[in-house]
Amino acid sequence: MSKEIEGIKCSTCGKGEINFEVKKEYPTKIGGIAFIVKNARIGTCSNCEEEIVDAKEVEKWENERNRQLIEKDLLFSSEKVIILRYLLDLTIKEFALLLGVTDIAVEGWQQNGLPLGPTSLLLSMLYEEAEKTDKVLHPILDFLEEQQKEREKLIGR
Repeated sequence: MSKEIEGIKCSTCGKGEINFEVKKEYPTKIGGIAFIVKNARIGTCSNCEEEIVDAKEVEKWENERNRQLIEKDLLFSSEKVIILRYLLDLTIKEFALLLGVTDIAVEGWQQNGLPLGPTSLLLSMLYEEAEKTDKVLHPILDFLEEQQKEREKLIGR
């Protein structure tokens, strides 16, 4: 957080000034996942008490959230996304197509991991099977391909 932001007028009420402080433990949510940020730098309006956080601070929080999720084994790590795609012998585009997401989403997962959710659970199952043997993957891939073809028919591709 840059010092230039300190003392500026609040964009919400236009009356108060923004003053920053470091909060030892700050409860928040990112991507719907609640967690505690340690030493969070928060700007607060002296008039309306609006809280302001800059982009670098939010990035720090996202990294901390991912670290906490990895510790609790609730994040399908970026390494696992890359390994799974390699084990399935798929390009980013093919992998995205099978999962019904964009290749930008897959690239993001390969950089930041994937929080707990339906896609993460599917990838976890695929990863576990891929580690055992590739014989099991063929029916799964066939199923995913069939589902994708059905989706394409529905949207008229």
